[in-house]
Amino acid sequence: MDKHKSLENSQSPVLIDGGIKSYPSESNFSGCQSCGEAKTEGGADGGVERTADGTVDGEEARTSLKGLDRCKSVCKGWKNLTYESTFTPLHCERTGTILGYFVQDLVHNKYFSKFASMDRSKELGQNLSLDFLPHPMKVEASSNQGILCCVYHDYRNYRFYVCKPSTRQWQKLPNPKTRYMTVQVAIVVIRSNPLHYKIVRLSNPKHMLKYYYNYHCEIFDSDLWAWRKLNDVLLPPRVIFINQPTVVASGAIHWLTSNDQVFAFDINSETYSTFPLPEPIITEEDEFHYRDKQLTVYKGRLAFIYREPDGYLVLWEMDTNRVWQKINTLNIEPVEEKEPYPSYAAFYNADIAVMKGFRNIMFYKFQNCGSGDVKLHDLKMVPRDIFVFRSDLEPTELKCGS
Repeated sequence: MDKHKSLENSQSPVLIDGGIKSYPSESNFSGCQSCGEAKTEGGADGGVERTADGTVDGEEARTSLKGLDRCKSVCKGWKNLTYESTFTPLHCERTGTILGYFVQDLVHNKYFSKFASMDRSKELGQNLSLDFLPHPMKVEASSNQGILCCVYHDYRNYRFYVCKPSTRQWQKLPNPKTRYMTVQVAIVVIRSNPLHYKIVRLSNPKHMLKYYYNYHCEIFDSDLWAWRKLNDVLLPPRVIFINQPTVVASGAIHWLTSNDQVFAFDINSETYSTFPLPEPIITEEDEFHYRDKQLTVYKGRLAFIYREPDGYLVLWEMDTNRVWQKINTLNIEPVEEKEPYPSYAAFYNADIAVMKGFRNIMFYKFQNCGSGDVKLHDLKMVPRDIFVFRSDLEPTELKCGS
């Protein structure tokens, strides 16, 4: 851990994006106060109703997106349930929730996006697009409540926006210091009703410090409707941020750095720290031995995935004690039968991985490891960037007091 304030002991409130930093004691928890669902003594499911074939068949699958997030924050049974492969399509069908990905490409210096999903979300999101925005825009970040942060660039000026594609709403934001080039952007929903979100932006400075690589750090708070500049983020010399998707978990924003460290920004305390990747990574002298290193989220927790020399994907998860644990090895040969050079993108749920191909993405049910368990979504575009999109169909006020 570096000299900056540690995230381990900070007590964050319940966050809609990225869960909570610490759970109540599950040994003496008797029920979900937000939904009234009782937890079965000693049971792992927390009173979840199931049919004979194990499919969820209770009020859990009818709970709204906001209610489900509140419940899984305090009930381990509900939290585990939401990542099961049988739960996602049923919940989307019964509540109108959309779960999928905005896939972005750059052609002739213009960004454009398509939405991709599977199951019921594919039907609900078949007309989902960003064509309602006033200009063609680049998606910079997505939240777990269907809010995107986008930027319009007309060669001379930048303009930041937020939007909710499922309801075709958009809102222009005040601009940060756009004369500095953006390095990383993240958006986190703090509260859903009324909506409260923060946007964190890191940018290159005009002048680098002698003994550090420094980055300007600005935060937009929707309650204040203004940007605030924090102290610069300081990294060791010649260390940069890897150009990968933002990962929000356990109340913090995470980015990978070029020296195999994880940069974690606590959205509540607005402080940051760094910690290393799993030991096999940091002790390997050959920097090309492990390929496709990427932070991700698995079952709501911070995770890390990479490709071994034999082609298998190895998944690590950070436990509640902030210790990396190796939890799975994924055989992707069935995916390679359909796409020669696939790369990992995200986890759709606990059993399905999203893989990128040349002009498509694939939903791979890796627990079965069969070629029939690969669903290919032909995009007819290169999936340069992929943003997780999870949203309801309820309109919301994007600007405080509007």
